[in-house]
Amino acid sequence: PVPKLDLKKPADKARHDKLVGLVDKMLGLMPKLRAATADSEKATLQNAVTATGQQIDQLVYELYNLTPEEIALSVAAELVRTRRGVSRPAELLRLGALPSPRGT
Repeated sequence: PVPKLDLKKPADKARHDKLVGLVDKMLGLMPKLRAATADSEKATLQNAVTATGQQIDQLVYELYNLTPEEIALSVAAELVRTRRGVSRPAELLRLGALPSPRGT
């Protein structure tokens, strides 16, 4: 079930406003990233998109009161779905969903 926010409560209103602000930011960044031509500009914008996406993910995890195990399952499902494995394995490791590399 989708959690319902009570916008009369300051904490729920703040969570709502933060999430809306991050989504607005992402919506502003994506067209800029698609239009960027210089490699340095693309890299800067991609970093901003990645960071914003991670912040959105974290707020959603908090909204649904997900445990680290549930977050790890969600991240793993996303990896399988998209077959992208660039930054998510580090998150899985951090969450304890993957065994630590030998010697660490």
